[in-house]
Amino acid sequence: MQTKKSLYVWLILIFLVASGFRLFRIELMEYKADETINVFLATQLAFNNPLPPGGTVSSVGILNPPLFTYLLVPVTFLSTNPRDIAIAIALTNALGVCIFFFLVRRYYTLPLALFSTLLLSLAPWPILYSRKIWTQDLIFPLSVLFLFFLHEALLRKRKVFWLLCGISLAFLAQLHMGNVLIILLFLGYSLLRQLPLSWKWFLSGLALGSIPLLPYLLFQFQSCIGCSAYTASSHPLNLSLLLHFLLPMELIGIANFGAMFGVDYPVFLNQYYPLGWIRYLQPLFILATVAGGILYWRENKKLRIIPYLFFSTPFVFMLLRLDTFAHYYLSLLPIASFFIGYCFTKMYLNQNTILKLVSIVLFGFVLCCFVIFDIAFFRFLSEHKSLKGDYGNSFLMSEAIAKKRLSEYAHYPEYQEMFIASFVPLQSVSGPDTIASLVYPMQLTTEQLSDFDTRLIAVPGDPRIHLALTAYYTKTPLTEDTLRFLAEKTKTIPGYSPIFGAVLDEYINVNHLTKERLNFP
Repeated sequence: MQTKKSLYVWLILIFLVASGFRLFRIELMEYKADETINVFLATQLAFNNPLPPGGTVSSVGILNPPLFTYLLVPVTFLSTNPRDIAIAIALTNALGVCIFFFLVRRYYTLPLALFSTLLLSLAPWPILYSRKIWTQDLIFPLSVLFLFFLHEALLRKRKVFWLLCGISLAFLAQLHMGNVLIILLFLGYSLLRQLPLSWKWFLSGLALGSIPLLPYLLFQFQSCIGCSAYTASSHPLNLSLLLHFLLPMELIGIANFGAMFGVDYPVFLNQYYPLGWIRYLQPLFILATVAGGILYWRENKKLRIIPYLFFSTPFVFMLLRLDTFAHYYLSLLPIASFFIGYCFTKMYLNQNTILKLVSIVLFGFVLCCFVIFDIAFFRFLSEHKSLKGDYGNSFLMSEAIAKKRLSEYAHYPEYQEMFIASFVPLQSVSGPDTIASLVYPMQLTTEQLSDFDTRLIAVPGDPRIHLALTAYYTKTPLTEDTLRFLAEKTKTIPGYSPIFGAVLDEYINVNHLTKERLNFP
């Protein structure tokens, strides 16, 4: 009874620590194209529209499966406010940290559970990857569930957990297609190392977990959006690809923030100058990850599949000559934290008093560095409301712009739907290989053209109509006749102006032209 009570206390404390920075100033979350489109797709059902059979289009042009959209739908029936959706995602990740603590405490030791869980709770990258409305932000909690099911299946020999392993891996593959590689490596290890895998239960789990993929497969069979992009990200083997081997080891640490900050990074480092040298601690995390992985391999023969998956995944990405980014390895995040914690735990439990003291001081210093960075980051973001890099505008800034733009329609019953649609860039529905086909079927839009004209006359700033008509006029190859038609429409119906601008931009991009070579303003 006392053990259970102490476990509950630990879980509550871990949840509070993990949710702290994840929920802090959540309105400052990153809110760019991907996030806005995810909210737009997920809220379709809440606004009495059909549920889209696909997700966002990835950076390499591949249409993502709709699982993330489906997972958000229950939240959107409670609230369609992006802030509330982000809170739900942040709390899910905090709950994932708690499950991780429970897993490590159950099968290993309390010191290891504390070391590895505190890293996940306070490290900057895990926090940033759990407080925005992005498909990859649900990978971490699902990865933790997979690890929990794997331990239950291997150590307690409960076959039903192989079913749950299969479901969780199928879900992970639908959140990021790079996780298909995890499934293949898992199957390869099971065959080569004779893992006591219950194939019937595991394959049944993969099949069940793939059910949400069926509408996507049917849709892609008919339209094949972005199919040509599946080979577009392959490049010759070079040193930069070799360096990507380090990416999963850098998920816990304070490095590689330059791209996120952009030109604001030197300003940030000047304003908080101690952080300039804190980032040089990164080799420590890499060293601890490798050391922890090796030690775990030696001491846990039944679970060697865990370090195998961690170290082989980036290696196979390298062999496939695929450019990868840190978020490709988010499924390995709990393992990275676990290996670092494993290394510190070995030092802490050593009989050598000096080594034990070093582990405590060093780990405390690392946590202090994390907290200092987190506080500095959110203070800087609170002051600027955006970053001039990959982070871009915060929701707070984008929300203010959208509310000002739609202020005259605030009393309309459909205002919230207009508000959500106003964030979606018109470029995201321009052209055939976009989300346009998911939301705006050509035949249905054709039947509604006169209604749309009437609506734009009454409400010229309705972003829903702008999106629908931009998708309609850019679905088929553009001609100058289409541009002239829209130019004339703009003269009689001013609400067509943003539509004409988006279609003109698409025409220029497709034909590699400049506006100076056209007879349009």
